[in-house]
Amino acid sequence: MVRRRLGAGDRVCGIRATQEFPDAPGRTAVLTIGHIVPVNRGGQNVDDNLCAECQRCGDESRDITVDPPTGQQVLTHASRGSLRDKCTLYGWMQAGRRTPSDTEGVFQEWSRLPHSERTQVMTVLAEQVIKELESE
Repeated sequence: MVRRRLGAGDRVCGIRATQEFPDAPGRTAVLTIGHIVPVNRGGQNVDDNLCAECQRCGDESRDITVDPPTGQQVLTHASRGSLRDKCTLYGWMQAGRRTPSDTEGVFQEWSRLPHSERTQVMTVLAEQVIKELESE
């Protein structure tokens, strides 16, 4: 039994349960429990080796998933960031989840629109960006 709290989003790609895949209109994510280190590479059915993942990530990454990083590798990568990046990362670590920026929140809203509306919003935004770049 998984005792630790699994987030509402996929640990691999970040999609949330029932959210529509941006590149597959009409297909929604179903979350499952997957192995961080696959069983066929020595992973075990223990809490620390299980994570939330959508069926698509589980199906597509089966047997090609790389082993998880070590704590030292993560610390080395985290230490390379700016002070602002480190503060943001630390806040996410404390909360146990990544808090999306306002821009990421808008993208998540956009990705939930029907395909035709996504295309329309993207076209209008592109026109706004072009006008602003031209006025600089």
